[in-house]
Amino acid sequence: MYKEKQYEVSQFRHERDSRLIGDMMQNEAAEKIFAWAGKEGLEDIYRGMYEMSCIAVTEENLPEIAGMAKRASRMFGLRKIPRIYLRRGYEQTIEIGGLANPFLVVSSDFLELTAEEDPRLLSGMIAGRIAGIRAGHGRGMMLFWILETLLGYLPIPAFLVKGLEALVNEWNRCRYFTYDRAFLLAEGDYTLAQRSLFIQILPGEILDRFALGSPKDRYTPQADRFWEGLGAEGAIRTLNSLRMDDPWIPERYRELKKFRETIGRDGYDGTVSA
Repeated sequence: MYKEKQYEVSQFRHERDSRLIGDMMQNEAAEKIFAWAGKEGLEDIYRGMYEMSCIAVTEENLPEIAGMAKRASRMFGLRKIPRIYLRRGYEQTIEIGGLANPFLVVSSDFLELTAEEDPRLLSGMIAGRIAGIRAGHGRGMMLFWILETLLGYLPIPAFLVKGLEALVNEWNRCRYFTYDRAFLLAEGDYTLAQRSLFIQILPGEILDRFALGSPKDRYTPQADRFWEGLGAEGAIRTLNSLRMDDPWIPERYRELKKFRETIGRDGYDGTVSA
């Protein structure tokens, strides 16, 4: 039976996430960018954009979401519950912003999309991002935002920035592996965790037919074909990984499946159910 517990970063952060964000933070260009961002007051500007254009979630206006954030913060060791902003038309589902005081931005369209789903799907996705904040993703996302929107204004030689860009783009995909692990730990439901990977791709009634996470999982053959056919295309995969913002679904699917197999071993107590 599932029971709530608290987790250390080492129990949910994916190895590639950990390695890449470490490399990013030690990068010479990153140090210069953070110094420049602090001097220019970029974090206040960044947060101000959401303060002015979004609705902040409170226990009064959206107590369910506020409660999800409070539970996840307790579970993943955040002393301060991050502020959550709602934004209509936001292209992401739930995203991390900020640096010294990270916050979450939730798409109101995503809330509508998940309205007919199990409430734990939204709860798990919020938990994943809060776990990401605990793992230091606020700094990573600030770098990503600066490189994406302010690249031309950076007082840093281009040759220094290029190496950092490659690291940030690769990390920006691998961070989702950490979110997926945290989802599984928070909600204790492997089927629901797998369903969360596809929720923006297929309608719920179609997803039901795939029996995700079960012995009859109908996505498994497609994922297997992907990995079997990769072979000589490794170079293409590497090239794409430098340019794509999001991880391939087969990667997230495989990594989550591998993580699930660790439950009950290596310091876990088996509280995550099938």
